[in-house]
Amino acid sequence: MNLTTPLLVIGAALPRSGTASIKAALEMIGYRVFHALEWNADYASIWDSYVDADVSDDAAGRVEHMDAFVRKLSDDGFNATLDQPSCFVYRELAEKYYPDAKVLLTQREASSWARSMLDMSYSIDIVISHPPFNWDPDAIKGPWGNWSKAQLGIRREEVHPNGIAGSDNVLERKSSVSLAVTERAYREYQESVLKDVPEERLVQVSVKQGWEPLCRHFLPTGRTCPGDDGEPFPRTNTAETSFLLDIRRKASIRTALYRVHPWLSGKRIGGWLYALRFGRGWMSKLSRTVVVAALVKAILAVIPGLS
Repeated sequence: MNLTTPLLVIGAALPRSGTASIKAALEMIGYRVFHALEWNADYASIWDSYVDADVSDDAAGRVEHMDAFVRKLSDDGFNATLDQPSCFVYRELAEKYYPDAKVLLTQREASSWARSMLDMSYSIDIVISHPPFNWDPDAIKGPWGNWSKAQLGIRREEVHPNGIAGSDNVLERKSSVSLAVTERAYREYQESVLKDVPEERLVQVSVKQGWEPLCRHFLPTGRTCPGDDGEPFPRTNTAETSFLLDIRRKASIRTALYRVHPWLSGKRIGGWLYALRFGRGWMSKLSRTVVVAALVKAILAVIPGLS
């Protein structure tokens, strides 16, 4: 396969392990990084086909759609990958397509990673599996589907779409997977990467280490390490700024509105309430007043007996 832009860095690192910060750092030293944040309809179409082939044990289909994924990465100018979905196929990328590329693995304390996954990712499972969404986790090829959990060794019987009732931990009651199972999955995944990738190809980093390991292993010839010029190491997609937090908030608002009245769960009303609750800067007191007035008017219009 002739590729115009070969991968130089293959990310085996799981989401919620500092991949967004590593992505920002690599881009500051000249890389173009494919990350879950770059996801679009074209990649989703390719990936849906790949997962369908994988689930049905269609070996030829897997090869066909992985070839398409690799060509798309090259055509779009990406020379590095991080996060999902590409982390789940790091073996194929490293062994078949890019035998000279380095494999990057981020490190995070297992219990911390598990708590982050429950809070940011697996809690979304609970919301989207109920009205007005009613998403089937088997049909989701992305981060909240059963396929991605299976890549981490999480078994079907370990997934609880209604939360873990009776748990003493508030995160577990609002999550589809327990802390113990999630922590086990992380450890087993990290161990499998260490076992599969030759030592001379594997680069292990942590965001706590800052610029040094990234610049030592990946700094292109002729470039200066930003840390040498006093540039702080980027910290992005934290628990306070994660795009997953934004998704969870919006989905939770629409679910709550659906319980009041299905009509209220539409995107427009949900968006108003999201802006009312989380809007900053542009959301002045006047704007908040307008939102409240519009919402009250809408409720009075659709619920008999209140007007």
